[in-house]
Amino acid sequence: MKKLAILTTLMAGVGLSFGQPIVHNPAVVSFQNTESTKAAGVPGHLVTNGVAGGLLLGSQYKAELYYMDTTLNSLQPIAATISTFKGTTATSLKGTWNGPASPTLLPVGYGGIDVVDDGTGNGTFAEEGDGTGVGAGYYPVGLEVRVWDSTTGATWETASVRGDSGIFQYVQRYTGNPPPVTDTQMISQRAFTVVPEPSAIALSILGVAGLLLIRRRK
Repeated sequence: MKKLAILTTLMAGVGLSFGQPIVHNPAVVSFQNTESTKAAGVPGHLVTNGVAGGLLLGSQYKAELYYMDTTLNSLQPIAATISTFKGTTATSLKGTWNGPASPTLLPVGYGGIDVVDDGTGNGTFAEEGDGTGVGAGYYPVGLEVRVWDSTTGATWETASVRGDSGIFQYVQRYTGNPPPVTDTQMISQRAFTVVPEPSAIALSILGVAGLLLIRRRK
């Protein structure tokens, strides 16, 4: 009878585990580049000024997050993430932007994480995967950070001084309950440089050449 009771208990436990519902948590991302954690092979997250040199400073510089729309097969902006860089008098956190205080929601259908209801009824969950973004229940999404000088254009697309991180894979993690802010950090975002577009450089060269020609004629 004792063995039968133990077997019945084990079977009940298995039944409960199979009966736990899977819940999909919508994706959020912390749009900051101040995190100290870096993914393997990523040396840093900061933005450099390719014109003046050094880490980027100045409130005229803007940063915006883009996501890869797999239907349109193109990067689309997330307007809610537009952020301003630290001012020129900043003595710390150079090369970083002032991102939203709270994590930003990604569009429906992109990213997120599946979690298993733990049965407490209190809204707490246990992760479906291993918690670090590896295994079942995780949904990678392609992201890219774009930065531009707003004095040269109202958007990244129209600016003549700009730069981007290149597309990187973002996977939301679930290492604690509730998940810590580090689980939504962009640890795979690479450092990059803001520089004048080739067309802008060409125009400036033509302008200088024109001035020299005018002087010679005089």
